[in-house]
Amino acid sequence: MKIPKTLLQAIRYFSNPQVCEDYMREIRWTGNPPVCVHCGGMRIGEVKTRNLMRCKDCRRQFSSKVGTIMGDSPITLDKWFICLYAVYLGVKISSKQLADLLGVSQGSAWKMRLRIKTALEIA
Repeated sequence: MKIPKTLLQAIRYFSNPQVCEDYMREIRWTGNPPVCVHCGGMRIGEVKTRNLMRCKDCRRQFSSKVGTIMGDSPITLDKWFICLYAVYLGVKISSKQLADLLGVSQGSAWKMRLRIKTALEIA
């Protein structure tokens, strides 16, 4: 797995939504098959048109974001990963500048950054 080292590399790398989804699944399940977040089932299918997974045991759908700091957010993975890299690398950027960079509202950018900082302090 290729890991970007700078913010510019991250912006270029995560510009493709499928790359973001593949990266998220790789870091979430680290090479193991996905597990259902609802029942713990191991028989998982894919809903390719919507980037969702579907458990063949309980028949419920879920995304790779469920159970993470991104879980209940409608913001796409590409924006989340760019924000993650900006915060992780310590880029000094205001929530207004981050909002302009990501194409989201200032409130959303502030909440994203707060979630990431909180998660990094715990880990």
